Amino acid sequence: LPPSVTLPKSLDTLPELPSAPTIPNDPVELAFGTDQPVLNMSDFNVEGTANNATAYEDVSKEEARKINLGLSFSTQMSPAAAPFFLVGKTPLDSARAQHCLSLAVYYEAASETMQGQYGVAQVVINRMRHPAWPHSICGVVFQGAERRSGCQFTFTCDGSLSRKPTGRAWLLAQGVASAALNGFVMPEVGHATHYHTDWVAPRWAPSLRKLKQIGTHIFYTWQGGGGNPRAFTNKYNGQEPWPTLAALSAPGLGSSLTAQASIDGAAVSLAALGADKTATRSAQDRILSAAITSPPSNLSQSGASAVTGQNDPAKNGLTSGSQSQNTGTSWADVSRSSPPLPKPDANGLMPEPDLASILPKYNLPTDPPKRPTLTVPPPTQTKRQTIPSRAMDGL
Repeated sequence: LPPSVTLPKSLDTLPELPSAPTIPNDPVELAFGTDQPVLNMSDFNVEGTANNATAYEDVSKEEARKINLGLSFSTQMSPAAAPFFLVGKTPLDSARAQHCLSLAVYYEAASETMQGQYGVAQVVINRMRHPAWPHSICGVVFQGAERRSGCQFTFTCDGSLSRKPTGRAWLLAQGVASAALNGFVMPEVGHATHYHTDWVAPRWAPSLRKLKQIGTHIFYTWQGGGGNPRAFTNKYNGQEPWPTLAALSAPGLGSSLTAQASIDGAAVSLAALGADKTATRSAQDRILSAAITSPPSNLSQSGASAVTGQNDPAKNGLTSGSQSQNTGTSWADVSRSSPPLPKPDANGLMPEPDLASILPKYNLPTDPPKRPTLTVPPPTQTKRQTIPSRAMDGL
């Protein structure tokens, strides 16, 4: 060793070795890295992809299909998006997200296959995760609906919402939205953020990466880092706006959920009173009856009618687990109309039930209907053929 190098007297004085870099196990991280790309928001012309007259070429459907066929698909890798699990800040936020995504699937892809409907739902979730769009489901679906420059989804500004969603297609759209909000991923569309039908030719299509065509829908994503999977890492904020158009399609949404929250709060108050030995039974009864028979103070008139049963949410295409099957009957009416339980006998056994009170009563009709008399027409007499047969001439 040269004289300038001195060996340490003890191994304890050696410098610490640098820590080994962590090797990611996720294939997406291996391919694209773990750092979120630095994005310039001016590179994303969201307004330029809105649905207005200037965004589309003035060509026929046949010419539009030729233009779309001439645009080649991207060869760049586009992995499947990460699963998304909806966790709203309140049950009302979760219900609104479910409804807004169901509307997008119904009005945008009701005539498509299941894969096409899941693709539309995946685009909404991808946009919600991208910094160029709002971070809520309803915010993405109804973005631009109030502007003259054009909406992001056609059904929010072309009058389609005046046609109420009904039937099997609406139930199917609700199922697709529920699956997409509970972890289902459509891997074919990857991180697509745009789509259009093949009979229109948007001017913005050549500036994006063409990923996949499912049915009549063609799916795209941003060029460069904006379409990188690491760009889709924004978190869901948990709060859902409620635009006027969405409220018109579901006027009673959330009222029964708010009422159930009031009853749950009353249950907490009852538990607190139960722990206090000085609380009286009448105080508990007042709290519970007020929560059941009176709607919460923050409900609108439509919400209050939903609690009392005057507004049937099933007519709006909605269901709620907190409401009774007998629409029009409140919880207080059910509790008052319930018959008292029978008392056990001296041996502790319950008495036999009264079958007469359980079985349905059948009353014979006093004047049974008479059997109708059938009139059969007389048989028609056919004349016998008198022409001799030639087969008998030789006999």
